[in-house]
Amino acid sequence: MNDEGLGFINSSGKEIVQPKYKRIEKFGENHPAWALVMNDEGLGFINSLGKEIVPTKYNEIEKFGELHPEWALVKKDDLCGFINTSGKEIVNPQYEKIESGEKIEGVNGNKKSEIKKP
Repeated sequence: MNDEGLGFINSSGKEIVQPKYKRIEKFGENHPAWALVMNDEGLGFINSLGKEIVPTKYNEIEKFGELHPEWALVKKDDLCGFINTSGKEIVNPQYEKIESGEKIEGVNGNKKSEIKKP
């Protein structure tokens, strides 16, 4: 780590990921091909080439498959939404909380809305 942050070099010493992150988790922990990263803006994902697949804009990102096999719960400004395994935000953060049982529902106050695969 340098004063700028964390990054990666390959076995030849070539910089793959610029040293701009405060935290980089292991590849495959949350998604088979990505690493969770954190900087001053928030959390996101990078691939093994250092490309940012999910922008670092979320306060929280849960593991894929917790509520839906192809989705990860994301939180931004205390609101919940989902990203898919391609990194696309499929439900923008708009719900105060998410409930799951037989179906996945977004909750705002006393109002519940079923969340279906787009």
